[in-house]
Amino acid sequence: MQLRYEQLNSHVQKALAPVYLISGAEPFLIEEGRQIIHTAASKQGYTEKQLWQVESGFSWQQLLTAANSLSLFSNKELIEIRCTNNQLNDAATKILQAYLANIPADKILLIITDKLTAAQQKANWHQSLLKQGVVLQIWPLEGEALLQWLKQRLAAVKLTTSIEGLQLLAERAEGNLLAIAQEIEKLGLLYPQQNLTLENIAEAVNDSARFDVFALSDALLQGNGKRIIRILFSLKEEGVEPILILWAITKEIRALTTIVEQLVLGGNIEKVLLEQRVWDKRKPLVRQALQRHKLNGWHQLLQYASDIDCVIKGLQTGNVWDELVKICLTTAGIKSTLCLV
Repeated sequence: MQLRYEQLNSHVQKALAPVYLISGAEPFLIEEGRQIIHTAASKQGYTEKQLWQVESGFSWQQLLTAANSLSLFSNKELIEIRCTNNQLNDAATKILQAYLANIPADKILLIITDKLTAAQQKANWHQSLLKQGVVLQIWPLEGEALLQWLKQRLAAVKLTTSIEGLQLLAERAEGNLLAIAQEIEKLGLLYPQQNLTLENIAEAVNDSARFDVFALSDALLQGNGKRIIRILFSLKEEGVEPILILWAITKEIRALTTIVEQLVLGGNIEKVLLEQRVWDKRKPLVRQALQRHKLNGWHQLLQYASDIDCVIKGLQTGNVWDELVKICLTTAGIKSTLCLV
């Protein structure tokens, strides 16, 4: 069966297919599709997961080995195989054909790859997969499809806007869905449950600020105290809302906490970073940041972020900008009494 991306959410509410193939040229939507399948699988009892990256030394034979193996705890399992650069060669497709001929009842196979060629889509293995599983081809969104996607993203955070507002967001996207998804998250924080005007959108997504809040996340990972102070001061001068800055800080702390939790449970660092979608160029910074605190310290930082949220909302007393400085420097592993004035 072939599905469109927008059909995936309703599809996974029913019984899941035994095999999924996600391919295409839009990384953000491919990753979201992957997350949708993972979440649905967990809810339907597939509590064990294996994640394999096809690279030098990888053997597709282990897929058949896994298919014939029994779980120690009789749990259902999701097997994910990531094939960058379309590494579905003849050896791989022969294994897939054998797997499809005898699909295990207690497993779901998820394959993620780049755009398939016309010849690959006509091949026997692909035709077999279409009959027994789900194929999801994801392409960059344009025109009306992009506007509908933006409308759905806004609705997910309880926002609405006019067609002109959607068009303004589309222009801002410039083909980068990750960036516009982050802009919509910011809009949800700045204008909760509102019908956005063109002015609301223009103010939130303009590039006039000297430093973006996402630059702060990089400074936190780098442990660069001077840059952290400089960015926070600039954001304050530009009138950026503290709640937006706290959101960016908390998002980074939560991601690092999740990684540490997985490592404490015995996870492999490379596998954990892959599962948490840490880009290759950020891996050295993340590895460095992970060394700064033990698990309890990361949990304390999350609680600290919650306390700052209360200060912003007037539920606790305190200088919010001083608190933002302190949590940033603490996250970066820096002891300092510096604050904004």
